[in-house]
Amino acid sequence: YVFDLLLVLSYPEYLNDRKDSEFTFKAFIKYNIASIKYTFSKSNVRNAIFNSASYQAAFKSIKDYIQPIIITITLSYSLFNSFSADDNTKIYIGLIYAFIYLISAVASKNAYRFKVFGDAKTMVRYMWLLSGGAIFFLSFFLNSILIVFIIFALLYILMNIRRPMMVEQMGDVTHPDMRASVLSVESQMTSILIAVFAPLIGLLAEHSMSLLFIVFGSFMFFIFIISGLKFDKKKNELTSF
Repeated sequence: YVFDLLLVLSYPEYLNDRKDSEFTFKAFIKYNIASIKYTFSKSNVRNAIFNSASYQAAFKSIKDYIQPIIITITLSYSLFNSFSADDNTKIYIGLIYAFIYLISAVASKNAYRFKVFGDAKTMVRYMWLLSGGAIFFLSFFLNSILIVFIIFALLYILMNIRRPMMVEQMGDVTHPDMRASVLSVESQMTSILIAVFAPLIGLLAEHSMSLLFIVFGSFMFFIFIISGLKFDKKKNELTSF
């Protein structure tokens, strides 16, 4: 937080595009209503938000069911005999997430390199396929610590490659003055979708963890196929025009 504060203080003055205005609650409400209306009335903006929010909600919902599997398996291999089981759990979680966040940072930094395989719109679409395939594959190897950990790390990598591309895509279809508002709506939409996914995922997990990952992987395959049909339809319309 201290470094973040220093970073903000280091911003050059020309970035402070200050606009003199008097705050009123009425104007604030009016602006927010206008922002939401803009977001959902523009089909390309609306589609980009749902694409981004649904993927993030799916990722955040499913990752919390993979971590306990890793911890449960790793506890059978006590690396720190002088510590209790609880302490070992805390150490494992720390080591796992230290590694995960480091490779996630590298993935996010190098996301632009993946554009050699296609534009941002194509790449974010194929992330549904790759993530769905990884989760579907995971359902058959829940007892393998190596495979579970690799899939866990892979999902974080895919998420952090996709996120910068998705932000770019939303920025491309959004008016510059509305980008912050659209990203805010996207964040709220993600939270709403997580609230929708959570009880459904919990119900599947109560029945069978394997079934949970099979259904969720199949769901991602379905989104990939549907988005492909829409993409081809738009492509044909542009060609005919």
